Amino acid sequence: MKRKFILEAVFPVIIIIFLLFSEFNLNIFDLPPFKEFDDKLINQYITSSCVITLFYCSILVLIRYLVHFIIAVFLYINEVDKFNRKVLNILGKEFDFICLLMDIEYDGEQGVIIDISDNGNLIIKLSNKTKFKRNLYCDPRHKMKYFDEKGNVIMSYD
Repeated sequence: MKRKFILEAVFPVIIIIFLLFSEFNLNIFDLPPFKEFDDKLINQYITSSCVITLFYCSILVLIRYLVHFIIAVFLYINEVDKFNRKVLNILGKEFDFICLLMDIEYDGEQGVIIDISDNGNLIIKLSNKTKFKRNLYCDPRHKMKYFDEKGNVIMSYD
């Protein structure tokens, strides 16, 4: 994930900033007319063409990354909304405080809520991966403690 972020977001921004503040000509139309085969002029055209291509490719990569990021945010918002509606439909108003990726403690083990099954069990991913290799399906009223963002207990079922 970090490598993708660096390649698709940070690296293009660095290239764009570097090229904007460099001495390179970013406008191919500002070059002198190409009338005769002068080595200096040919090198200038080649350099400018490469720099312009790099500049606009970097902009396109950055735009692509931003579009994918915005789509991912909207998909996440949609998933959270679906989860909240599912919790209300299955468990009722008693559990309207439950949210996606909420910190919980199940039978003394720390974890997060990642989904809810159709029969009302919460699907939980526990932190101790050596002991629990798979997600657990847990009754929301059995040995559960629910925590807010600050770590305070919201509700406890023992």
